[in-house]
Amino acid sequence: MYPLSLVELGDQFDLVKSLERGQLPESYFSNTDEEYKEYLKAYVYTYIEKEIQQEQWVKKLEPFHKFLQIAAQMNTKIINKSKIAKQVGVESSTIENYFEILEDTFLGFRLPGFETSIRKQVRLANKFYFVDTGLVRAIEKTLTVPMIEHTSYYGVMFESFIVNEIRRHIEYHRLEWTLSYLCTKENHEIDLVIQTPQRKMILIEIKSSAAISEDDIKSLIHLGHDLDKKYKSKSHKLLISQDKQSRIIQGVTCYYYKEALSLVLQELVL
Repeated sequence: MYPLSLVELGDQFDLVKSLERGQLPESYFSNTDEEYKEYLKAYVYTYIEKEIQQEQWVKKLEPFHKFLQIAAQMNTKIINKSKIAKQVGVESSTIENYFEILEDTFLGFRLPGFETSIRKQVRLANKFYFVDTGLVRAIEKTLTVPMIEHTSYYGVMFESFIVNEIRRHIEYHRLEWTLSYLCTKENHEIDLVIQTPQRKMILIEIKSSAAISEDDIKSLIHLGHDLDKKYKSKSHKLLISQDKQSRIIQGVTCYYYKEALSLVLQELVL
């Protein structure tokens, strides 16, 4: 069973509900809060007990169970396999295998660090995203945590939602777009870099704020200028947020998330 997209949900889409419950049909359309929570808990239990244990994806279940909870806490963040290995009590190679299992069972995916050279790209640490926010909350046991705007927790879930919406569209339409993220040693970051076969590039920063400011576009301006200069091209710089006032600030196009997703998915900004 796969999560529904914003387009598929149509008029039934509700952002807070999507972030809170995720977009698996059985969870999203549950009649009560208790119902969706029980469904997600059962989903995770079935995944671990049946898919992982019975199919013998791993030899020892306890380390994988511990890894799964840490991976959920690392959702949208840069992976440090050595650090996770120490927390779980296994080798780094085992952690790599665990992440491969999550990808092979379609529970999540890795987002590589941006670099035009493939040789260099494989040396950069990946980010990891689970395919559904409800599953993240079930795995890390935060289903009872309320989804409150202006909190870092809400921001993480909002970023996860946006990245998943774009990735689902790419997979569904079999587009030859590549996704990555960019982070410098000084921790200046661009959440998402989209490249097309025509060498067009869109740089996306994701903010859950309902009132953006110039501080929110600093990384886009700084890193975007450097990328444009290095590759002698003009990238499209896009800030996606919950601010309903669309505008251009210092060359950065700022869109309300629904409008932004519609334009990106229709390739109107590429």
